[in-house]
Amino acid sequence: MPHRARLAARNNAEWCDAVSRAHGATTRFGAGFWVNPGDAPPYYPNLVTLTAEDVGPQREEIAALIARRPGALGIKDSFATLNLSSVGLTTAFEAEWLWLAADTPAAISPGDFAIGWTATASDLADWERAWAGAPVERPVFPPAILADPRLAFLAVIRDGVTIGGAALNRYATVLGISNVFMSPEADPASVLASLIAAARHRHPNLPLVGYEHGESLALFRAAGFQSVGPLRVWVR
Repeated sequence: MPHRARLAARNNAEWCDAVSRAHGATTRFGAGFWVNPGDAPPYYPNLVTLTAEDVGPQREEIAALIARRPGALGIKDSFATLNLSSVGLTTAFEAEWLWLAADTPAAISPGDFAIGWTATASDLADWERAWAGAPVERPVFPPAILADPRLAFLAVIRDGVTIGGAALNRYATVLGISNVFMSPEADPASVLASLIAAARHRHPNLPLVGYEHGESLALFRAAGFQSVGPLRVWVR
């Protein structure tokens, strides 16, 4: 299980890296962490930890971030091992890393929906509008992100209307699934099953990884995902 949590954390860090770089950020991977020392895109952290052992370099980098950045700051503690309250951060939420093996049978049948894949800047803008549930003034996912061949955005479509979607990112031997959304009138289980089926069709031999909390966590578990470790997000 720890190995799976590490793979999920690294996959998520690669996703954060791709989104941040699409915004023009200068990022880097260090000894047991990924960091964006500049302004993070909305909803994204400045640092993601990549190991639960030898956390000294992580603490040093976090201290440097705190010293350099007087404003907003986000830290994804991928193994829920750090106590950052003493340095002025508070817990935003706790979640679970999730793993769905490539050979795990589908727990729920996909719905009778079409699947659309974003290919153009216009496609991506439409996808983000559906993801946000409203017009977007400043894109979280700028068109530059489409140049990364490891990434994909997919939509679940019913009668020509997007009723759900997700982002996929491939790293090493796993496929990350994140930013899952679905419209209020859609059946959540059917939409998620359709997303899983589409991801598996494109990458049939890769396990799916991600993280969720609250009602979404229960939905993913019902779809066959296993919890493989806790994480905690700290903010200031």
